[in-house]
Amino acid sequence: MRIIDADALKESLFDLVAPSGIIYASDMESLIDNAPTIERPQGEWLEPFEYRGKTYHKCTHCHISSELILIDNFCPNCGADMRGEEE
Repeated sequence: MRIIDADALKESLFDLVAPSGIIYASDMESLIDNAPTIERPQGEWLEPFEYRGKTYHKCTHCHISSELILIDNFCPNCGADMRGEEE
């Protein structure tokens, strides 16, 4: 899976529209396939802490604390990849 730059894709879309306003599926598929990618930020979960009876984990990338039942692979606030370098 590639993470694409949606803003760049939208800008490219305007060049694809024919004068009649028609967008051909094959052109759209090519546009998506060639869309530029973005790098997902890397982060780690800091040690959990308790606050008012709930457990929170803090992201090292955005420094926002989130209440998570299970540690997720991505920060729900900034989208940072929390899986570590080896994955």
